[in-house]
Amino acid sequence: MATTSSTFGEPISPKVCVIYDPANGGVIHTHEVLTFPGGRQVTDADTEAEGLAVLARRTGKDVAGFGVLHVPAREYQRGVRYGVELPSRRLIAEGPTAVPQGSSEVNDVNGLVFEDEFENINKSIVRSGRR
Repeated sequence: MATTSSTFGEPISPKVCVIYDPANGGVIHTHEVLTFPGGRQVTDADTEAEGLAVLARRTGKDVAGFGVLHVPAREYQRGVRYGVELPSRRLIAEGPTAVPQGSSEVNDVNGLVFEDEFENINKSIVRSGRR
């Protein structure tokens, strides 16, 4: 994951959590957390809980059945569309993202419809009947 410095300095603990459909490996949401010097250290469990909470809040749907994969930040790049290879649970690049960085797009994933203004949610249109 390419990060840039800010007025806070360089991130010291980037975390990436991918939420996916365990039936087909389609990535539904990618949640990034950057910790800067002096900030509270966030655990993988914190990142996962926050990512699922954001997805549930945005969609108003139950997200309990989705899979979660923690990915080393150095292996994740914005602007790339990913999937999760099953059953190895390995993140694989599938091509460029369908949503230009910084744009807003309505995503329909497993019947979950939400509008996203962040480039780190990958558009993945899959149907599994999950509601």
